[in-house]
Amino acid sequence: AAAGPTPEQQQAERANTLRKYADRLIQSLYDPSSAQVRKMELSPKQNGMCAEFNAKTKAGSFAGFKRVVVTDARVAVEEPPVRDTLNEFLLFQIAARDTGCFPDVEKLRILQ
Repeated sequence: AAAGPTPEQQQAERANTLRKYADRLIQSLYDPSSAQVRKMELSPKQNGMCAEFNAKTKAGSFAGFKRVVVTDARVAVEEPPVRDTLNEFLLFQIAARDTGCFPDVEKLRILQ
């Protein structure tokens, strides 16, 4: 029987996967060269990346660190639940639940 991947191979694969998701996040930003990403980890369900990022806005100032879930399907940034960003807010909630990122999101009840 073939042996499974070694711990080193698993580590390398995790690093490659994180790099892929980080690249996807950075490419989605208005100013990719300004990106600062921290607390990157594979999601508990292994189907995405949980992280925090900061980047410059169109106005040229840093927005401050925000939580983000990156999957193959989308980059979901946590935004406030106000009318202008309600869609992004909901997409982040769904992405967090689908990936297991940011367990505190689970406690949030969204009125339908």
